[in-house]
Amino acid sequence: MSRFLPLIVAVLALTAAAAACGPMYMHQSPVQFDLAADSVMVPLQMVDGRMTVQAMLDGKGPFAFLFDTGAQGSVMDLAFAREQGLKLGQEITVSSPGGGGRPGYRVSIERLEIGGLTLRGLTSIAFDGLPFPRTATSPRGVLGPYSMAGLLITVDYPGQRLVFRRGALPEPDEREVFGWNRAQGLPQIPIRIGGQSLSVHLDTGASRGLSLPIALQSRLTFDGPLKDMGFAKTVDQMMAVRGGRIRGVLTLGRYTLENPEVVFSDMARGVGNMGGAMLSGLAITIDPANARLRLAGPADGHLMALEDKKPHYGLQLTALDANPPEVVLVDAGSPAEKGGLRAGDRITRINGRPVEGLSVDDRVTALKASPLTLTVRRGDASAELVLALK
Repeated sequence: MSRFLPLIVAVLALTAAAAACGPMYMHQSPVQFDLAADSVMVPLQMVDGRMTVQAMLDGKGPFAFLFDTGAQGSVMDLAFAREQGLKLGQEITVSSPGGGGRPGYRVSIERLEIGGLTLRGLTSIAFDGLPFPRTATSPRGVLGPYSMAGLLITVDYPGQRLVFRRGALPEPDEREVFGWNRAQGLPQIPIRIGGQSLSVHLDTGASRGLSLPIALQSRLTFDGPLKDMGFAKTVDQMMAVRGGRIRGVLTLGRYTLENPEVVFSDMARGVGNMGGAMLSGLAITIDPANARLRLAGPADGHLMALEDKKPHYGLQLTALDANPPEVVLVDAGSPAEKGGLRAGDRITRINGRPVEGLSVDDRVTALKASPLTLTVRRGDASAELVLALK
């Protein structure tokens, strides 16, 4: 059994927040491609702050896939692979750093079509554990751009489109065009934040803004105390996430962003992760053949992050996969507090369904509902609480 290097899929903030993908690492050989025109433009759909695209799989579909610059290869849901009759090949282990791993299988896709682009001979990894609810419109998997050598792939956030064309980017200037070391896997782009230097992945598969290594906490200045932001879930483990607003400037090439909000996690092991909330003003062009990347943004160089305007219940749990999960924090004045929830409550039912019968993905989806009915065990007593988002 071979080893599949870290696949990280994050579920950040448990309340009404959406799942977000973090970096995924997998060597992917170049694929063959055909373009129906010199330049092929495909609309992108924003789903929970992440870019999705419609694709045909061996003539079937269309199906939604997350288009992810934080994914070096392709992965898909195991049940979906079986539904499409894809032959399961070599068994491998899908894991994150320090995790126990879970089984996955190599699958070969003869033909995948994204608008006027046809990819042939694509290899994917099928496993059970992607962070998407299994609905008719949910993503069936994740597509990364780095196997498309010979193409320029542009993820255009302002235009909400994906553009494919032949060509090459110019030499890096470290202002708009950057190079990366293939030995590091995914592109690592240098930034400065609050006077500190580090590298980040540019991750269109993540809905949040900027995730930083925990080691940076003591070297940055914040406008208030850090807050618990929930939990980050990899394919085989969980870890707590904290965050806050930094006093200082983030510099990315010629672009700047003042006083950004960040979260801290060691999921990327020393490398930061910049997601859709901070990339929303940019068009990102990837040149896989030459290991180059270009950022096109506002003429004045000033970026603005998308603020998370989604309402939250304001509760934090010990772990989503616990049976039962225990409430460890209830924010003052939050819908959870107004609904009567208290720290120490153990949730036994969500919307009438026993938690033991719900997967982690099902629990995340259920906790987005409004109104939300929770049955909790409080000491020796049981109570049914109704929470509502406003």
